[in-house]
Amino acid sequence: MAGEFAGTLAGKRYRQLAALVESLSHLAAWREAIRSAELDADRHVRAARMLAREVTEELAQSPSPDPMAAAAARIFSVSDFDELSSLAAVVLAIPLIRNPLSLCAAP
Repeated sequence: MAGEFAGTLAGKRYRQLAALVESLSHLAAWREAIRSAELDADRHVRAARMLAREVTEELAQSPSPDPMAAAAARIFSVSDFDELSSLAAVVLAIPLIRNPLSLCAAP
C-alpha cells in the first residue's frame, strides 16, 4: 500500500513535508547543542539546511509559488534559534494539496 502511494503527487508532498519536519528536529537539536556547549553544534544546522535544499531542488520546476518552497527557504536561511517557533508554525501550516479540486478530476 505504501509503495503505491509513494509515487503519487500526494506521496511526494508528504515526503517533502516530512523532510521539513525533520529539518525542524535538527534545528531543535541545534538549540540544545548550543545550550549544552557541544563542540560542533552547527552540524545540526547543516543537516537542516541540506534537507531544505533537497526540498527546494525538487520544487524548482513548480510554475507557481509553493508554501513548501517558502518554508524550505526560511529553514535554509535560519540564523538564530529564536526563529524556531515561528518557523515551526509556518511548516505545520503547509497545505499538502494546493488545489483540492484536482482530487475530483476524472482519471
